[in-house]
Amino acid sequence: MRAESAAEQAEPQSQPIPATDTPPAQRPEDAHDHEDPAADADADAHSRADADDRSASGNIITRSLPRFHDAFASDEEFINWRDSFYIHKQFERIPEAIGYFCSSALYEDVSNRIPMAAFVGAVFRQSDETVDLVWDELMLEGREDELMTLGYAAWLANTPHSRKIYYRAREIWESENLVRMFHMLHQAKNLDTMERPDNDFRVMKMLWNEFYATGDEERLRRVVQLSYMYNAPEGTWQRMSGQAAREPLVRLLPYDTLVRRVAEDEARNNSKTAIRTHLTMLLEEVGPLRERPEIPAAR
Repeated sequence: MRAESAAEQAEPQSQPIPATDTPPAQRPEDAHDHEDPAADADADAHSRADADDRSASGNIITRSLPRFHDAFASDEEFINWRDSFYIHKQFERIPEAIGYFCSSALYEDVSNRIPMAAFVGAVFRQSDETVDLVWDELMLEGREDELMTLGYAAWLANTPHSRKIYYRAREIWESENLVRMFHMLHQAKNLDTMERPDNDFRVMKMLWNEFYATGDEERLRRVVQLSYMYNAPEGTWQRMSGQAAREPLVRLLPYDTLVRRVAEDEARNNSKTAIRTHLTMLLEEVGPLRERPEIPAAR
C-alpha cells in the first residue's frame, strides 16, 4: 500500500460563498454553468457503473436480486423512513438503506444519488460506529453503486474516522469507476453543503437530506428561505433550485412540527417580501398539522 501524501491528509479548505439577496437572471442554457465538480465526478462515475453490478475488485457480481431489495416495502416507505431519521435514529439500518436505494427506482434519477450520499455522510458525522457497520457490510459484497455511495459519503462526512475509511477504500478498491471517482474527488474542494452556492439545485436536495439525517435547523432554514424561487422563469437555475427546495417543504409541512415552526418563523420575521408572502400563502394552503405516518421498522 502506498503512503498517504501530506496533501491527501490535509483538512480541505472551505471558502465562504458571498450571499446575495436576489440572484441575477440567467439564460436557460446557463442553468448548469456552476455545478459542483465533485458532484459531476460522482454522477459521471455512477453513469458508467449503471450497466453492471460489480464488486470493489471490479468483478461482476451475479445474483438475481440485490441483497437489500426488500429492506423496505416500497419507495414511499423508504422516503418516510429517511425523512424521519432525525427522530428515530435507526443507525443500524443504514447499510440496508444504501442497498435498497441503489436497487430502487429512486436511484434511476441521477439527481438523487449525491443527495443520498449527503444523507449518509451526515449520519457518518454523528456515529463512527455506523461508518464501521456500513464498511463491514459493503466492503466485500457491495455492488459498485453501493460502494460509490459509501465512498462519496465518507468523503463528504470529512471526519477523522470517515477519512480513514475513505483512504482505506481508495487503496483497496480497484474497479475502474471507483478509481476514477476517487481521482476526481481528490481534485475537488470538500465544502460543507452550507457553503455551496445556491445555483445548483442538487445543493438544495443535499441540504434537505442532511436535515433529514440530523434535524439541523440551519439547513432547514436555508431551503425554506430559498423555496420562494420555485416560480422563477422556466429553465433558470433559480427555478430549479426553488423547486428542489419547495417540494419537500410542501410534503412535510402538514405533519412535521419542526418544519412548520421554521416556516412560520420565516413568514413572520423574514424581511424579504417575496419569501414572507410565499411562506404565508403556503402555510394557509397546507392546513392544520396531521399525524406523522408511522415510522417503518426493520423488515
